[in-house]
Amino acid sequence: MTLLAAVFQRLAVLLAADTVTLGTADHVEVRLIGEPFTPTPTTDYSLLDAPANNALNGGLISGGPPLNVALDPATGNSVISLVDPVSGWRWVSLAAGPDTYPVVVYGFAIQNVDSGDAFGGQLMPNGPVTITADGQLIDLGSVSITINPAGVS
Repeated sequence: MTLLAAVFQRLAVLLAADTVTLGTADHVEVRLIGEPFTPTPTTDYSLLDAPANNALNGGLISGGPPLNVALDPATGNSVISLVDPVSGWRWVSLAAGPDTYPVVVYGFAIQNVDSGDAFGGQLMPNGPVTITADGQLIDLGSVSITINPAGVS
């Protein structure tokens, strides 16, 4: 049996509203990953190191609910868009203590702050980003979770 896109859309709506996972402002964190990885359904993002720079290794907390859930008509994917923090999904490098450059950022993970459970991760869209000095920016733009029904039956 192949499930209809409407089923995946409903799952996305339920996940976005679930107060134990995504549905509360202080539960959802996006953190940068400072080591090579391959995103798969079984990747354990909690084992991946943050970048070795104090200003880049902290996570940013979502601006909170309500989350935007929509169906992409071109792909059939359900997309849950996280609410941007006040400053956006941006990190600015700043050396402190033993920090040295260069620092490489390979991607990011979305996780539950309380439980540490990860919802997924993504590589940087244009490949790893190398930070070489203070004041350099990592800007993710918008951050979303995509539920892709392809291959699920």
